[in-house]
Amino acid sequence: MRLSNSMPPTHGHSHGGVACHGHSHSHGDHSQPDVIDDPTLLEDVDSTTATADAGDRERSDGWEDILGSGSLLLKRVNATATADQDAEQRQASRPRKGQEVTVAVKLVQLPSTDKDADTKEDFDNSTEFTAPNDEDDGVLHESSESVQGRIGEGDFITAIDMALQLMAPGEEVALRAQARHCFADYGNGVFPPGTDLYIELKLLSVGELRVEPHSMAPEALQADINAFNEKGNQAMALKDYQKALSMYTAGAKYVVFAFDYSL
Repeated sequence: MRLSNSMPPTHGHSHGGVACHGHSHSHGDHSQPDVIDDPTLLEDVDSTTATADAGDRERSDGWEDILGSGSLLLKRVNATATADQDAEQRQASRPRKGQEVTVAVKLVQLPSTDKDADTKEDFDNSTEFTAPNDEDDGVLHESSESVQGRIGEGDFITAIDMALQLMAPGEEVALRAQARHCFADYGNGVFPPGTDLYIELKLLSVGELRVEPHSMAPEALQADINAFNEKGNQAMALKDYQKALSMYTAGAKYVVFAFDYSL
């Protein structure tokens, strides 16, 4: 899932595809079942405060405040999926930055507030939270039963990148994410800029870690260069210059090795 405006704006019962790797993944029928501005923080999510005991982050309403800022909340839906694993086993099975994953995901627009997107109050626990109903008229939503991508490489929004590194295969979580961790000020063709999201996320499988460029064949290097370049171009089109620079910089690392092959 990338920041992408390739999908046409839709309203009401929206069924836009969830973009990943440049493809639109259609989804099943309704009946089927502090701010992360520095992308390097993703590298530490599985080794610092984010892996502290869940009780240290859990609020009185049962949601985990995984950043400590109240802007990204997580609730585990099927804890029994990993009930036979101890904490060390669960930790070892969690995917890391650069690792390929397959997920099922549903995004639903959270009710807007009167506050500007940049100054919204953190999600508080003063009232009981009720998940938005994507069957209601006017509620924007999109979903996919299977999306593949790599963590921390622009394939998923930040909220999902962060949550995946706290999940074991088979786990399901619900997220409440402020717009700055989703499509921010750019939107994605389905959700307008500044949209807070309710996210249902299941980690279906975990694949291989990214191979370092010095170990890659020339054809694989070129494919990755093209992929990073395309992600950078999409970010540029949205005027998301920080993300564009990150993608172009990542691609440039591969260009160096591709150039060595050509000598």
